[in-house]
Amino acid sequence: MGRDKNEQDLPLTLIHLLHLASLYKDKVLNEQGKDFNVTAAQLKVLASLYKGVCDTPIGLAETLDMDTGGVARMLARLVAKGLVARKVDSSDRRRAKLWLTPEGITVCQQIIDNKQTPGINERLTQQLTPNEVSQLKSLLTRLLPADYLASRMKNRKGNS
Repeated sequence: MGRDKNEQDLPLTLIHLLHLASLYKDKVLNEQGKDFNVTAAQLKVLASLYKGVCDTPIGLAETLDMDTGGVARMLARLVAKGLVARKVDSSDRRRAKLWLTPEGITVCQQIIDNKQTPGINERLTQQLTPNEVSQLKSLLTRLLPADYLASRMKNRKGNS
C-alpha cells in the first residue's frame, strides 16, 4: 500500500506526473540502449530514421522538436559511432540526406524489434493491466488536440 500513501502525501499535478512519466520513459530507453552505447535521445533519432519518419536533419528537428544545432551535434555523435551516414547535397551544403548504416539497422532491430526481451512499451506499462493500458492510451489521445496529434502522426510508419 506504499503507492496509496505516496499518492496521499504528495499532491502531484498532472504536469508533474507527465514530466515524471517522460523521465521514466527516458530511463527505460537509456536502459534499452545501454548495451549498444546509445542514449534515449540518440535512440529517438535512430528510431525516426529506422521507421522512415524522416531522412534529413531538418526533418529530424521538426519530428523530435529539437533545434537544428542540437540535431547537428546528435548526428555528429551517431556518425562517429558508425550508426548513421549522411551525404551533403552538392547543390546546397545546408541540406543532407541521412540513413542508417548496417550497424545502425542492427542496433534498431535489437532494441526496437527484439522479440526476445520485453519491448519498451511493455516495460513502460508493466504495472498496468491490459485494460488500464487501453484506458491510458485513450486518455492521452483525448488529451492531445486532434490537429496536433494528426500533425505528429503524418508520415509515421510502424508502431511505438
